[in-house]
Amino acid sequence: MNRINTLFAVVLVFALTGCDGVGLPDATDEYYAGEAATTAQEAAFPGADVADEEEEVTEPPADETETADEESETETGTDDEPEYASECLFGSSVADMAQADWLDVGSFDHVFAASELMDLEKEQLLAGFAEHGSDSVADIDELFGRFIDDGRVMVRTVVDVDTDIAYTHLAFWSQGREKGYLFLEDTLRLMAAVDGGTIYACVVGF
Repeated sequence: MNRINTLFAVVLVFALTGCDGVGLPDATDEYYAGEAATTAQEAAFPGADVADEEEEVTEPPADETETADEESETETGTDDEPEYASECLFGSSVADMAQADWLDVGSFDHVFAASELMDLEKEQLLAGFAEHGSDSVADIDELFGRFIDDGRVMVRTVVDVDTDIAYTHLAFWSQGREKGYLFLEDTLRLMAAVDGGTIYACVVGF
């Protein structure tokens, strides 16, 4: 009889209090509805948080971007190309150069063999011909033998009166045309070339 009474009491407690009376979580209908909505959203858009993180791209600082642009411009620049003078110090022709009052033009020394040239003069002739010649040559002897009429080269000094800067003018005839080169004295810096008596590719102005 006592067992029946005890069982009846337990059933009565469940009937009156529900699950809350035995320590189960207190959850409302709103709680379960919210959980269900969250679960449904995650199922519909899996990995949404990861995608958002991947879309965030870190941009380099502005100063690094500017430096990269400057390096690119430098690489594609034209620093190696000579800048020709709009008004050449030596004029537009050998005749003009001889009459220019701002130049002190010396007299030519006539050299009839490559061996009579100074080493620097040989290098200047070869450098000028490599830049403006019609073909390649192996050495100064081949240049004299193939491209210099009568094997004669004329050498003189031209001085800018205002600056006292001196230039070396090497002239010769090739296939009946007057050719030559003007170098900064004692250097291999080619300042201008001559073809048919006309001065061109001049990089020194006034």
